[in-house]
Amino acid sequence: MLVCFHPEDPDLLLVSEKVGVLRVYSVERGCSTLFLRCHGPLLDADWSILDPALIVAAGSKGLTVWNLASPQPCSELVEIGGGERVYNVEICRSTPGLVATHSSPHTVRVTHLHSNKVPVAVHLKKIPSNKPTSSLPSLHHSHDVNTWLCLLAKISFPNAHQSWDVKTRLQ
Repeated sequence: MLVCFHPEDPDLLLVSEKVGVLRVYSVERGCSTLFLRCHGPLLDADWSILDPALIVAAGSKGLTVWNLASPQPCSELVEIGGGERVYNVEICRSTPGLVATHSSPHTVRVTHLHSNKVPVAVHLKKIPSNKPTSSLPSLHHSHDVNTWLCLLAKISFPNAHQSWDVKTRLQ
């Protein structure tokens, strides 16, 4: 289960449930204002800062994307890595449509939602974590996708100094 506030409206609270339901609650009114269902269990979700009407959820078949600005929000399934289970999702804070995902087995990808292009995909044998009992990665909020890539470089190649250009995929 994930709980997070809307990036612009502190009254709205997003709650994702493992049974495949996203609920948006009004804190002031104390009631649910929106109910969204997705296929399969939800493992993570994120609001977009650049487009606050966009919600992306991680699940057993990939990503589910909702645009709440449309009169009747409907979900769109975005397959990641051929429909792999996605454990974590993080929407880029500076580039529209760019998301970072963690899927099994220990694969971290930076994907563009609208074109389904994968500028970066890294398979890691073991991923260090800030939790002593976990070897799974955690995606952290970043204002720049290059921060994600530098973190991936440090994890994958701890003694190397590498950076990537997301648009050209150059090292």
